[in-house]
Amino acid sequence: MGAWGDCELGTISCPPQEVTLPSGTYALPLLVSGDQTLPCNSGYDGSLTFSCNADFTWSLPEDTCGGR
Repeated sequence: MGAWGDCELGTISCPPQEVTLPSGTYALPLLVSGDQTLPCNSGYDGSLTFSCNADFTWSLPEDTCGGR
């Protein structure tokens, strides 16, 4: 049997993307795995958390931004 050499795990990264939700458009940055929390757009309260998935796509949260 052969031996395994040094293995490096690839990183998960999601591309920059603009997402439009009822509360407006959000610009997601290039992100290497994990979550990105953005404040709600002007005129709305709260924040939204987007997750970078293992398949290199962004999960879209439920739009929980409340109007003022």
